Amino acid sequence: MNELETRYQNLPCQQSYAKLLGILVNLDLALLILTFAIYSFGLIDPLLPIKELTAAWGLPAGDYIARTGGITGWGWALKLNYGDYIPFIGIAFLASNSMICYAIAGGMTLRRGRFVIGFNIVLDFAVSFLAASDLLHNLH
Repeated sequence: MNELETRYQNLPCQQSYAKLLGILVNLDLALLILTFAIYSFGLIDPLLPIKELTAAWGLPAGDYIARTGGITGWGWALKLNYGDYIPFIGIAFLASNSMICYAIAGGMTLRRGRFVIGFNIVLDFAVSFLAASDLLHNLH
């Protein structure tokens, strides 16, 4: 081991974060493939048939939503009985990976008495959670 390798070793919480993130990403990849296959093979009927979807592709987002009855925000979670909304499950889990890892790394860091890093992790987790939850959408 050279001087740089011994001087800059990852903290245990960083190693746990990376290991867990690797596992979660692989699970999410499998979930994305599975849910896309369900949609692609038509195992569950879509809310918007493919023929109607292709006719609306070129529309601006607002027009697309108005024409197709599309869902915004977290409304997709209420439409999981439709094949075209099933892949959103994998996307949502993929997007939450960092949050899960932050929660674990933050706890590990605080338990080890590293309060500055732990506070930064907890603050980052809180901001990410608020942004993802859409709880603050009426404040602007």
